Amino acid sequence: PMATAAYEALVSKRRRVAETGNDDEDSTSASVTQPFSIDRPDPMSEGGVAEETTDQETLVSNLRTSIATSKIRLEQERLRLVNLELHQNLETPARFTAHASRLESQYVNPTIEAVERQRRTVDGINATRMEEQTQSIGKLEGMSQKWELLVDKNRRLGKALVGLEMEVESLKKNVNGGGE
Repeated sequence: PMATAAYEALVSKRRRVAETGNDDEDSTSASVTQPFSIDRPDPMSEGGVAEETTDQETLVSNLRTSIATSKIRLEQERLRLVNLELHQNLETPARFTAHASRLESQYVNPTIEAVERQRRTVDGINATRMEEQTQSIGKLEGMSQKWELLVDKNRRLGKALVGLEMEVESLKKNVNGGGE
């Protein structure tokens, strides 16, 4: 929806410019918009170097500035050509749609398929774990019952031991008390 709206706005602006010959956003304004441009100085261009300033440091500095300026101009021209090529390729909604669907088939669909494969793998691992846990529940319940029985047996044995010790003590008292 946003791409369609942007394209329709661009087409209406082109139509308005073609009809009026005015490229302004506001038709009442008389100023004409210029493309963005930075003009860097090029001291090594023709007429840029004075003959009397030929010391070594100045020449090296001017040469570096000139090289940087040339690189910037070359990059600006390259970007302008890339933008023109993109504009030619995506000029109509049909071309834009075809390009968008091609990008979708190249990038989005394989990514979705990879995510689905990974999700199925994870679901398989989780199902295996759940099955193992379900099988282990019976074993755990049996072991829990055995533990409870052993704890109960230990508790009863402890009570019996205390009872026997008390009985032994009382018998010792009877033997010691009755033998005098």
